[in-house]
Amino acid sequence: MIGCLHVSTLRTLALASLISLTACAAPEDVEDRQAIRATLIGTWTRPYTPLRVEPIALAGPYAIADWFQGAYAGRVLLEKRGGQWHMRLCSGDALKNVEFLQEAGVNAASARRLSDALRLAEAKLSTDDRDNLSRFRGVVELH
Repeated sequence: MIGCLHVSTLRTLALASLISLTACAAPEDVEDRQAIRATLIGTWTRPYTPLRVEPIALAGPYAIADWFQGAYAGRVLLEKRGGQWHMRLCSGDALKNVEFLQEAGVNAASARRLSDALRLAEAKLSTDDRDNLSRFRGVVELH
């Protein structure tokens, strides 16, 4: 009966399916997200300015975490090595770009998955949060 469904209905169903799949995260994904959040908070939180880390997109040994601290926000690319998450670089909108991720050393398949997962996750953020993330200029190497 697909012929009877309207195109927008199909898009809605596809998006709902993707969202439900991401909501059913594997236990290791939950552990990875907790470890990433703990790494960032342990590194950047200050008593006067707490750090909020959300969302986190995962693809194999790579992750992108959005962070917010006071008037500042950005994205950080992480890589899992030796069972630990290591921050590689911070940036803004560049980390949404598949080509940029590949230039940063992320393999093509993981770069595409990261970009897609980040787009879906950030769709749930407020417009103000998305605007704050876009204000981060440049690239800061962290390794």
